[in-house]
Amino acid sequence: MNNLQIPSDTRFYNEGARIKIKSLGHIGTSFNQNNWIFNTIQNYDIKELKLVDQVNSTYKLITKDPNIFRIGDNVRLYDSNDDLLDNQYEVRDCYDSRTILIRGEGIPADTTTILNVRRDFSRVNSDIHSDLNRLIANVQNVYVGGESILVASNSLPAHGGLKLNPRDQKVTISGKYNDEQEEITLTTGIDHNFYTGDAVYYTPEKASTTIVDWQGNSIYQEWIESQLFDEGLYFVKRIDDNIVKLAKSRPNIYNNIFVKVNASGGDDIEINNNTIEKYDFHEKKIQPQKLLRKYLNQFKMVKFMRLLLDILESLLMV
Repeated sequence: MNNLQIPSDTRFYNEGARIKIKSLGHIGTSFNQNNWIFNTIQNYDIKELKLVDQVNSTYKLITKDPNIFRIGDNVRLYDSNDDLLDNQYEVRDCYDSRTILIRGEGIPADTTTILNVRRDFSRVNSDIHSDLNRLIANVQNVYVGGESILVASNSLPAHGGLKLNPRDQKVTISGKYNDEQEEITLTTGIDHNFYTGDAVYYTPEKASTTIVDWQGNSIYQEWIESQLFDEGLYFVKRIDDNIVKLAKSRPNIYNNIFVKVNASGGDDIEINNNTIEKYDFHEKKIQPQKLLRKYLNQFKMVKFMRLLLDILESLLMV
C-alpha cells in the first residue's frame, strides 16, 4: 500500500506489530452503497463446521466474523495445512450473518481440520452462449463518492445452478417442399411464436471447407447444400401456430405477394437444417457491458434494482 496515512491515535500499537486490514476502501453503510449482489472473493475463518445431513452431504458452517454469503454462492474450503479441498460447495441456505448451510462431498469426517472458507467468483453459466462462461457475473464493486455511487458490472447475471439461456427465437426447418409452395412449416406441436409483420432472417443449409494452395495460403470455401429460396430478410404472415408465409416487404403481406419455394426445375425439394430467426437477433451475441453506472440517489437506485431483478428473472427462465 502506497501513501499510507497512519492515524495519530494508535494506542497499544508498536512498530512491527501485526495488524488486520478491515477494508481496502470505504465501507458502505447506506442502502444504495451496500445492498447489491456483490461478486468478490472473500475468506473467513471457520468457527464451527458440522454435518447435519449425511444423505445429502449438507453441513452447517459458522464463521467467526459476519460474512456476505448468499444462497447460490460457490465456496471452497481450506484445511489446517492451508491446502484447498478439491471440491466446490454450494451455499444452500443463510440463517444469519455468520451461519450458512453448504452442500457437497469430500469434506473429511473430522471437520475440525477445516479452518477457512473462501467465496469464489460467480461466473456466467450458459449452454447457448458458452463464450460468456469465462466472465464474472453480477456486481464487481461499488465506488463511493459523496452522495453518488459508481457500480461496476458486466450486466450479466448468475445465480446458483440456473442457466443463462435466453430464447433466441431461431427455428430449424427440414423436410420436403413442393415447387411454388408458399406455406412453410416451422414447428410441429408447439407455437413458433412468430407473428404477422415480424422481420425474420432466413439462412439455408451451408457447408464449408478450408484448403491450402501450393503457396501455403489458406482458402476458405463455402457453398449452399439446400435452400427454399434466397437467403436474407423476410417478413412473416402468420397462418397458424406452426405455419407461416414469407414476404419481401410488409406491404407485400397485405397484397398477398409471398415468396415461393424454388425447386430448381424439379417438382419438389428436400432441405435440412435451414433456419429462420428474428432479424434483430441475426448474428448477434450477448456481450458484457464494460461500463460504470452512476446513481445519485436512493430512489433511482431502487428503480434500477427492480429492473435488474426483472431482467435476471427473464434471462434465467428455461
